[in-house]
Amino acid sequence: LIIAEKPSLGRNIARALGLKKRGNGYIEGEKYIVSWAFGHLFELFDVDGYYAQKMKWKDVELPFTPKKFKFKVKQNKGVEDQFKILKKLMEREDVDGIINCGDADREGQIIVDRIIKES
Repeated sequence: LIIAEKPSLGRNIARALGLKKRGNGYIEGEKYIVSWAFGHLFELFDVDGYYAQKMKWKDVELPFTPKKFKFKVKQNKGVEDQFKILKKLMEREDVDGIINCGDADREGQIIVDRIIKES
C-alpha cells in the first residue's frame, strides 16, 4: 500500500506504476495499491478532550501542555470517509507493507505516520 499526501500525487504515482483499476479513494494494480490523504486528516483535541467534563478557559491552568497529545479525525465528511478507506486498505490481507509517499519534509512524514498510528 502506497499512501500519498494528496490525491494529485497519488494519481501521479499510480500512473507511473501503470495502475488502472480505480476504487473509491484508491487506485490498484497487481502489486500495488495507491491511496492518499488530503493533507492533515487529524487535528488536536480541544482542551475539553483532556478533561472528563467541559471546561471553561478561566478554569484551565495555563500554560496547558498535555503529557500526551490526543488526535481526532477532522470533522469533514470527505476526510472521515478517506480515513475509513485507508483503514480498510491497511487491513486487507494482500497488503504486506506501507510505503510513505508524503512530501519529503517533516510535515509529509507526520501526515502519513499519524494515519498509520491512528488506524
